[in-house]
Amino acid sequence: MEQYPVPPHPPIGVGDSVDLHNVQGDILLGGFPKKVQNFYFFTIDGSQVQRFRANLSRILPFVCSGDDLKQKRQQIEINKQKGNMGLVPMSLVNIAFSAHGLKKICDSLHISPGFGDPVFDKGMLVDAPNLGDRVAEWNQGFAQNNIDGVINIAGDNAGRIASELGIIKHMLEADKPNGPVHEAFTLAGHTRPGKEDGHEHFGFLDGVSQPAVPGVDTPKPLQTVYDGVGRLLMKHNHDDQLNFQTGQIETVQRPDWTRDGSIMCFRKLDQLVPEFHAFLRAFPVHIADPGAPPTLGSDLLGARMVGRWPSGMIDQTRGEQRMAVLTKMNESTGAPLELTPFRDNTSLAGNNEFDFRDDASRCPFSAHIRKTNPRNDTTVDNRNSTHAITRRGIQFGDEVTPYEASSNRSDPGHVRGLLFVCYQSNLSNGFSFMQQRWANNPAFKPLAPGVPGQVGFDPIIGQSLTGPTSASVNLGNPTPPLILARWVISRGGEYFFVPSMSTLRMFGSG
Repeated sequence: MEQYPVPPHPPIGVGDSVDLHNVQGDILLGGFPKKVQNFYFFTIDGSQVQRFRANLSRILPFVCSGDDLKQKRQQIEINKQKGNMGLVPMSLVNIAFSAHGLKKICDSLHISPGFGDPVFDKGMLVDAPNLGDRVAEWNQGFAQNNIDGVINIAGDNAGRIASELGIIKHMLEADKPNGPVHEAFTLAGHTRPGKEDGHEHFGFLDGVSQPAVPGVDTPKPLQTVYDGVGRLLMKHNHDDQLNFQTGQIETVQRPDWTRDGSIMCFRKLDQLVPEFHAFLRAFPVHIADPGAPPTLGSDLLGARMVGRWPSGMIDQTRGEQRMAVLTKMNESTGAPLELTPFRDNTSLAGNNEFDFRDDASRCPFSAHIRKTNPRNDTTVDNRNSTHAITRRGIQFGDEVTPYEASSNRSDPGHVRGLLFVCYQSNLSNGFSFMQQRWANNPAFKPLAPGVPGQVGFDPIIGQSLTGPTSASVNLGNPTPPLILARWVISRGGEYFFVPSMSTLRMFGSG
């Protein structure tokens, strides 16, 4: 894949305040705290847009702002300080619109729906080949390409959010046959049970390497920092994009109503868990130490593919409890490979304070967390904070069954995976860039002159429409590559504009 020149890195944004009262809550401050989450996808009757807008104004008191979320997180902290074991009751709501839905609303308001993001304008179905998605594998609801909006609702238990979603649907008249809103479908997610809470289905700690937002978060040492809140929110510092042909940073022209808005990328990703762990057992890293635990080679392969060690977990592919490389079942780990390249270390659990070594002597260039957040890797396609996204999402589906564990094969009746969500102000700088030019690009990171081979694809989310993917999981020398199977299958998704609270009020007026 071709490479591009990179201009000097711009300074960290200063003097750009964020009005949390005007920003929808899931975008900042770590997003919604939740045990369960539903995504209600809907269509708007094109002949009843005015009626929909009137109903939209009725549900605005339910929508959670960043200020509301801050107060909820303070309640959670107070609850912990008091030693209370129970969860704080809550139901948190956001709403967003696809390009189709946004056009319907803007046409009704006699304003242009455009805000300078061609990837958003065309939608994910059209963008799918660029992402490496096989549209034939998409779920029908996404493949029909008729989604106008999504209600994102999360909370502490399924009954609470189902009840509140029912109230909202009634206020939108979605429960009426001739109402202005019709349900397309709903996807439900939940955290995994017990000690697996916080871990994705492959067993790795999820959401550790998140960048800090200037003016909102206090960065930790060596943590990636956005060069401006405009990487997430429109019409703020560094809400711009890189022109790959000229290598220049260009200002994106936005209408005023986009300020404090963001773009939500939603993807439904199935995970083939038994097959993934069978692969790790089939191709373990050679361990010279005869006293090493018998599973160390397989665990080390998984750690090199992800860039972090797994947690102490149930080995679902064999249906038994074990220690994952000297970790304990009651300790949540996920130590970065860069800090502990040969054994897991529970004292480094969740540690995010590191940079990558240029020689890949500890963490392979192809590792998932290195591909999607290269940190200090110096390459022509890398401007870390420019291309950072803030990730959300939640797991869905059952745990691996005994039959799946013994057969090393996923049962179509027990689908599991990730409801992936991320936010950014510009898809060409954010998700679209990261998937196409980093994860799906075997030439990223470019190797030093004279070094043979390529880094390969991201072993977890890298995709190719032309054949199998491969990646080097060796330290230092990138050859030979390991031929990879497909363990993460995209079932579709969509891009959504997340309006500010004031813009939602404008959409609901008149």
